[in-house]
Amino acid sequence: SLFLIYIPFIFGFLIPLFFISNNVYNNFNNYNFLDLFTLTFNTLKLAIITSIIIVTLSFYIINVKRVMNIRFINLLIKIITTGYAVPGAVIGLSLMIILRYLGSDFSFLMGTIYLLIYAYVFRFISVAIFPLQTSINRQPLEYDALGRSLGLSSFKLFSLVTFPLNKLAILSAFTLVTIDIIKELPVTLILRPFNFETLSTKTFEYASEEMLAYSSLYSLTLIILCSSMLVFATLILKRKYVFKG
Repeated sequence: SLFLIYIPFIFGFLIPLFFISNNVYNNFNNYNFLDLFTLTFNTLKLAIITSIIIVTLSFYIINVKRVMNIRFINLLIKIITTGYAVPGAVIGLSLMIILRYLGSDFSFLMGTIYLLIYAYVFRFISVAIFPLQTSINRQPLEYDALGRSLGLSSFKLFSLVTFPLNKLAILSAFTLVTIDIIKELPVTLILRPFNFETLSTKTFEYASEEMLAYSSLYSLTLIILCSSMLVFATLILKRKYVFKG
């Protein structure tokens, strides 16, 4: 029964990883590593900037909901968290159609990094909201009242109480959103700026042309990036819990 548990891991990860690594090893001298560096930089830059925006926006919305408990905020959260259930290709095509009907005043957004980031925010904001909401809901409102009774401003209350209590949830949300953005393909493929490539789009380009030897390098880089982020976040969380224990 234990072997059955490992079957998806073996056939879904280890065996493909072996063939990908073997392709990279056999074609190592044929790769353009400057191109790999550029694509990795583009991918990380896009993912980190968007993840900061998403986590900051999510944290603000959840805090407003917690403190004010307005029905409109609850409705807003339900609406924006539906984006993860919508296929990326549908989001990309929908934004292009909307810009077309808005007219020439908004046509300048077509094929820009800003439209791509907006699509990412709608697509992945639920990934950040749910872990942040779970963490912030554990923080008693009495902490806020006590802080205000001591004369703390809203900023000091945030920096001294709210942020330290939820920093692990923020790290988890940031990590999950970044990983999702790094490996996202349909939205990036449809809305990316002209002559702008990421690791995922380059992997798709070579794979669609059946150039698997070249596609393997970018696939392996994606695996290394995502795995490294998961291991880093897991070690920090584990270390924190060890210190608590």
